[in-house]
Amino acid sequence: GWWVGVKVNAVSSVTLRHLHFEAGVAASGIAVQVNSGANVLIQDTLVTNSSGARPLAGINIVACGDVSMECCQWIQCANGGLINPGAGQVVTSVRGVNCFFDNCGTYGLIVQPSSATGTAQRSQFTQCWFSSAGTTGILLDAASNSSTIDGFEFIAPEVYLNGSHGINVQKAINTKIIGGKVAGNGGQGMLFGANTVSFDVIGVTSGPVSGITFNTGNALQIAAGTSSNFLIAGCELRNTGGGGVISDSSTGTNRRKIDNRGYNPA
Repeated sequence: GWWVGVKVNAVSSVTLRHLHFEAGVAASGIAVQVNSGANVLIQDTLVTNSSGARPLAGINIVACGDVSMECCQWIQCANGGLINPGAGQVVTSVRGVNCFFDNCGTYGLIVQPSSATGTAQRSQFTQCWFSSAGTTGILLDAASNSSTIDGFEFIAPEVYLNGSHGINVQKAINTKIIGGKVAGNGGQGMLFGANTVSFDVIGVTSGPVSGITFNTGNALQIAAGTSSNFLIAGCELRNTGGGGVISDSSTGTNRRKIDNRGYNPA
């Protein structure tokens, strides 16, 4: 019946290890909350709940200077990871390695500053699993509140079976998706919203893979708008479902799509 399991507030050099959280307060519970602090290390932590009583988040980061999570499982929450800095707050240098954001009611990972002056930046998730969320596996949303999300990188993510898009990037800048697999999602495999600039998608497989079927929408879609300075290269793009391979309605400059198997630029 925890509401907040562990809260880190304005302290440095904190290690949380071998924690196990079950049955948090539905709708508002948070297993690990980082309100501010630096050098926070979270290892081998399991959060799991019943599907009918999901807490708000497994991990919620509001402000920080350095948070690392290793081999953690954020399961059956409304949001596995919630990064939502408020007015004047900054979340920087979040590192996730070999973590599961799985079976969440809404998002596997959502980065959405709650204020126009909230900032999330310089973060990396390596070999993490974002699967079976009710809507989107990974959402980077700087559009809703005209905020700043800058420099998020996903290396070898596995993004499967989410109810809507696998990966959804809305006006975040300097986003990189390198390697990984995106399959079986109910919307676009990867969606880059209107006027989203400066992103790279390199070596990603989007479409049927690892025994999981196609994405319902396109393997990758770029919405109409002036999306500039992006590179889509060396990807394996497949779709035998209702969608296509690459759907690009953008009209910006320096838009490069090269050497993608399954996509004919002509």
